[in-house]
Amino acid sequence: MVSKEVSEQMNKMINFMKKKGVFLNPIHSLLERAETIVRIGGHCICDEKRPRCPCSQALEEIKHNHCCFCSLFYDYEGIIHYYDEKWWKQDNKKV
Repeated sequence: MVSKEVSEQMNKMINFMKKKGVFLNPIHSLLERAETIVRIGGHCICDEKRPRCPCSQALEEIKHNHCCFCSLFYDYEGIIHYYDEKWWKQDNKKV
C-alpha cells in the first residue's frame, strides 16, 4: 500500500507534468521516484538545496536543456531525443 505522503508526491508530479506539458524519465516509475523524494525529505533528488521536487528551477532548465537538472522531467523534444539515442545505441551495438 502506498503511503499518504507518497501518494501526495505522485499527485504533485502528475499535476506538474499535465500543467507544464512535460514527461517523466522512463527509466524509473512514478512510484519509485515519488518514494525516493519522500524518503529524502521532499527535496530535489539531485540537489538537497532545492527544497522540493519538482523544483522551481525545473521549467527553466527544461526550456534550455530539454530536461531538468536531475533528468527526471523532459519536454517533448528531450524525450524524443532520449528514445532516439537509446534506440540508436541498441541498433548499433558491436557484436
